[in-house]
Amino acid sequence: MIGSPFLTAVDEARLNIRGSRDPLGLVPLWGKLGRRVVGNLTTATTSVRSFTAMLLGYYFAEEFVPAGRDAEALRLGAFLKFEQLTGYARWHVNGDGNLRGINEVRRRLAEQGTIRIAADSSGQILSNQKTYGLWGLYTMPSRASGLIAQDALCLTPLAREFVESHVLRVLRKAKPDAEKRIGEILRREHTDIEPDGKDSGLLSALAKALAPAVSDADREFYRSYLVLGKAGSCEWQETFATMVEEHLPAADDFCLKHLGELIKQARRRGNSQLAEHLQSIRELEALLVPLADLFGYLQSRDGAKVSAVTGELRDTWGKGLTHVEPKAITELSGAIGEVYGDALAATRFADLASAFRAGDFHSAVSLCLAHNEFVMRSRGGASPWVIVSDGRLDVRFRDEGLDGLSPAKTLAAVWRNGFYLDPLKLIADELRAA
Repeated sequence: MIGSPFLTAVDEARLNIRGSRDPLGLVPLWGKLGRRVVGNLTTATTSVRSFTAMLLGYYFAEEFVPAGRDAEALRLGAFLKFEQLTGYARWHVNGDGNLRGINEVRRRLAEQGTIRIAADSSGQILSNQKTYGLWGLYTMPSRASGLIAQDALCLTPLAREFVESHVLRVLRKAKPDAEKRIGEILRREHTDIEPDGKDSGLLSALAKALAPAVSDADREFYRSYLVLGKAGSCEWQETFATMVEEHLPAADDFCLKHLGELIKQARRRGNSQLAEHLQSIRELEALLVPLADLFGYLQSRDGAKVSAVTGELRDTWGKGLTHVEPKAITELSGAIGEVYGDALAATRFADLASAFRAGDFHSAVSLCLAHNEFVMRSRGGASPWVIVSDGRLDVRFRDEGLDGLSPAKTLAAVWRNGFYLDPLKLIADELRAA
């Protein structure tokens, strides 16, 4: 039975692990623009087979845990145990490392002859598997894709039909009694499996059901619901995804050059609204990249005079960042103000764009620190990470692994924040390559 640390509902507030600290509050900003193009995926949903593992996990949790008191908590425990099984099968048999918890999976397979499968910490493959594994990171995207019910933690009829008609058929063909062994493992509090012994057949069967090479049925199903977003209401996703498939090379990471190509293609198709929105994404990214770099650099200059720092910025960025367009940022004022719930935040972003463009780095530093103070204050009155005291930077908190300032030419070509476009291309590429 599962102990109290496991909640009975999806912990939506902690799904976006990239934005957990986000000192400038940039994630919800780029996310707002990105959601008009990709309505279902997140930065963490980058694997087709992780979606398959999640669907199977929901299916077996419902099959082997009866409804009734504590059913949701018990089904969560069953799901966590099944996720562990699939992790070991995907890596041990398929060599597929694109899974949550790969480091722990790899370590245990290398060091242990028998491996514990359990919902508690003795079996978990992540520090908090519920939050950072498939349950926490894939449930909401699957719900937005029409695969998980909106009002319950169970498969939708179309997802259940797909699992039963296609995924289970592969599993049963590989090992007719695989479901019996899975049921035994999921019903028990813990089970020690032998990947190279009595459970090698089970892992091999699961590996076949989760093989990187997808079938025609897989491709049709996942393309419809993950890539094209057929079950969602995102106005431009199908058009955008089709352009990605038709005009961008598979296996290449999404980049600013790709975005430019899609803007051009949208215009050729006569979809001026989509083209304008993608252009807005491009202009916003041009500001967000140097803004994040500036704040990171300020954190590395504890005790430095502000005048010295602005001189260093001028040495690196010259007379200004000419690729930043203040007018475009001003035109986004409505969206920016809505994200932060403050019209002054929109003004601050427009002023930042003007300061970057004009090479007024003293103003850029002041505005950047003011925005960090605003974001921290909006989070329950937290303290700013960096302040100015007696004309010097006073760094109160610093991220580790900060890089130096990038040259202006480099900044002009950087694609960093993603806007949910990256995971869509990754999923589309995985299906195209197969």
